[in-house]
Amino acid sequence: MTPNDIQKAQQANLLDFLLTAPNQLANKPSLVPNADFTYCSLALTCNESISSVRWNGVCYMTGSDVVRIVAVRLASAGIAEPDTKLLKRNVVSRLRTIKEGRGMLLEPANSRLLTLLFQHNLISTRKSQKLFCWYQVPHDQLLEHELAHHRWKAGLPPLPKTLLRAPAFVDGDYPADHRLRRVACGVGDCPRRFTRLEHAQRHRAAHVQEKPLEGTTARIDRTANE
Repeated sequence: MTPNDIQKAQQANLLDFLLTAPNQLANKPSLVPNADFTYCSLALTCNESISSVRWNGVCYMTGSDVVRIVAVRLASAGIAEPDTKLLKRNVVSRLRTIKEGRGMLLEPANSRLLTLLFQHNLISTRKSQKLFCWYQVPHDQLLEHELAHHRWKAGLPPLPKTLLRAPAFVDGDYPADHRLRRVACGVGDCPRRFTRLEHAQRHRAAHVQEKPLEGTTARIDRTANE
């Protein structure tokens, strides 16, 4: 396979993982007694991986994994070596809009969850850190911001909204009415399609009946966002 083929395959695997990881964990038994903890991972070609962690009925991802996802998607857009420190700072800054109890879990240092993550090599430190609800991370928005920043630095004009809203994962020709709704639900015979990856994730949560975070009042299937 050529490097381009490998990159395309990784993009397809990443999209599938982001959409289906909670389903993979739905019937997976807990790895520890007296708690609901398990996970599944996707290996990336950069000798790293991203993981979906189920803790007490809710699936999470770490902030580091969010940064890795953005980096992989930037590579697919032709930005192979982004400034890692700057990328992390930008992504972390934008993730601050996800508040504790409404899409984010703030774990204190050496908590049981962080200890389990550390023991399974899913994090590198047990210091206090944030975990983000799987269905609440705005992956496409994060990618759009980074693409816009890169083009601005290069002195290029911004991309049209219609191009930004088409997820970078998917290639191929689509009917006219689907050109901006490239992410399919994919659960059973569900015909729903979505403009953004995060909208498809929220919709799929309704299929798997993902338990919302304590204190969350917003509906998971947000039809207004389609």
